[in-house]
Amino acid sequence: SFHKPCQEIIESTSPDYVNPFEEGTLSKFFQDMRKEFPDYMKASEVEIIIYRGGVGIQTMEVLKKHELPQIKAALADIPFTFLSVQRNTQVRVVALDMENSVQNMTAGSVVCDLSVVPQENDFLLQSCFTPGNQTGSPVRYVVVDRHAKALPRGQLVSLTNALCYCYPNWPAPIKIPWVVQCASKMAYQLGEIQMTDKDEVGMTLRRGWYYL
Repeated sequence: SFHKPCQEIIESTSPDYVNPFEEGTLSKFFQDMRKEFPDYMKASEVEIIIYRGGVGIQTMEVLKKHELPQIKAALADIPFTFLSVQRNTQVRVVALDMENSVQNMTAGSVVCDLSVVPQENDFLLQSCFTPGNQTGSPVRYVVVDRHAKALPRGQLVSLTNALCYCYPNWPAPIKIPWVVQCASKMAYQLGEIQMTDKDEVGMTLRRGWYYL
């Protein structure tokens, strides 16, 4: 999305509205997306997977209170899965080989044990190779909201892992899905630009991939 200075995507309009989340910043973004891709939105088996970065456990309730209602208002008739991508976790995971010696997990390893990820649909994913002198730090994916007809967790994990191998001009996997990394890069680049309220990002840049 393309925000104005000092604007946050959790913002909604005045509570005087019957449903203030219908006019929120994030809701408008998804409404514009539906207008931009009308052919895809008319497909009979459309499902949207939303990866949300930059949210920790401490701010999860804020996300559920302010962002999730906006998404539901904009995607009322489309199944979606909303995940929080938490790359900086305190969890460290190792594996035992056939000789019971400790080894790092291989790339693509998944942890769904409820003793590590307390919520049923959450999972840890180690998409990258970890050097032998370091301990693997997998990324935690928290399923904030999931439609009843959404992808099963096994397929969602496979898709998430595959997206870690799609970063443009990079031959190896990255730690998080490439769409999250590109969004992070875009936010950084736009944050470096001194824009005013009247400035607009060029239309040719709105379809670009921010990976340089």
